[in-house]
Amino acid sequence: MAYAPWWAWCGSILVGLVIMSIGYRAKSGPQLKLFWYSLAWTILLTAPTLFLPVDLIWGAYPTLDKKTSLLMYLDHAHGLPIDNIDVLKGHTPLFLIGIHISHLWVTEIFDVLFSTCQSINFHSLFNLWLSTFVAGLFIERRIPNHIWCSLIGGLSFGLSLHQFREIQWYTIEKTGIYWLPLFLFVLDMTIERKSKSLIPALIWMGSAMYNLYASLLLAGCGFIYGLFYRTKTAWFTLSFCILAGMTIGGLQYTLMTLGPEIATEVAFQNRAALDTVQLWPPMWNRLEMWCFISPLMVIGLWVTTAKKQQNILDLAIALSFVLLSFGPELISGVRNPVYLMFSQVPGMWRMAKPEFFFTVVYLLLCLWMAKGLSILGWNSYPKRLLTAFVLIWVISCRLHPVYPEYSQYKPAKLDPNWEERVFQGPTDDEHLLPTHQK
Repeated sequence: MAYAPWWAWCGSILVGLVIMSIGYRAKSGPQLKLFWYSLAWTILLTAPTLFLPVDLIWGAYPTLDKKTSLLMYLDHAHGLPIDNIDVLKGHTPLFLIGIHISHLWVTEIFDVLFSTCQSINFHSLFNLWLSTFVAGLFIERRIPNHIWCSLIGGLSFGLSLHQFREIQWYTIEKTGIYWLPLFLFVLDMTIERKSKSLIPALIWMGSAMYNLYASLLLAGCGFIYGLFYRTKTAWFTLSFCILAGMTIGGLQYTLMTLGPEIATEVAFQNRAALDTVQLWPPMWNRLEMWCFISPLMVIGLWVTTAKKQQNILDLAIALSFVLLSFGPELISGVRNPVYLMFSQVPGMWRMAKPEFFFTVVYLLLCLWMAKGLSILGWNSYPKRLLTAFVLIWVISCRLHPVYPEYSQYKPAKLDPNWEERVFQGPTDDEHLLPTHQK
């Protein structure tokens, strides 16, 4: 573990406060204010990450996932011709990841101006901020003129402990969950205006190229939207999403089947059983559920439930995705029929992280929390609301053992047995162990 210098703390706090003052003085609509406020709070709450030295990496390094991702980037795997199987055979990790490696291009954009370590750190910060901002936009559209409640909902979603767990041990693209609220925001707007638009399909294609897991969330939501909005304009938009899905899905399936077999279906199912949501004790991917269901969320959910503010569409989406998030088994020995049907889709048996489906549920929980707080009139007390959120966030997230540490970069090589290690389950107390003990 390495430590950030004092000037990194000062610089991050100073920049965060300056941006916040810009948002406060901006005489513009709520969307632009959300832009500035979400950026300011992301920088402040993650300080001193914005000004880390050039040789520090945010998160434990080298873990298998982080090391593999960095080595693929340095090997310029994102520049390989996906239509040349002979070339791809020399890059075995691509057969596990598949076509969705465009996140490496985002890192490359940052790498134009900064060091590789800084580019990785800025990419992580960018994902956290954009997830916060777009979630705030999605929520603000549902509860207009309640910017502070929308901001709290966006911060809860984009800066959740689950995001920081990914930064600590895994890879950058898993924190790019902004695709989900962006898709729902545009889809809501398209259907409300009864317009025909290709934008949702383009967003879906972008999510698939960035992180295929995220595109599955969008596809599921789009399918349920289609069942509820059986209009020509809605299905015109969704039909292009289906076309995009068939194209990307076909490329992904072809790429994975032409290459070497990474693991059997049984191995994937066993791995999937580890990364799930469980009811007792309440956990989300081996993280305590109380870190996500905060007192503010409990209050907001209680109000929206008592006032019957959840619409049937949102409830249907939440129920569908919470069942998927349980993984292969609902409880020990009881197969999950929803996940079993899902795994019969060609190539989907490779879904090794069913807990990611809970991201949709959590976005809706953040929406309902914000709506409940707005009903109580708490939007009129932004200082108290933000103070309460920050205190809860620091206790449940910043002080949690999985909050990312800083690591000194050292050149590393890919473990020759990496394929076997991918399917070795983590210990039950992984998140309590210091990095050097794992």
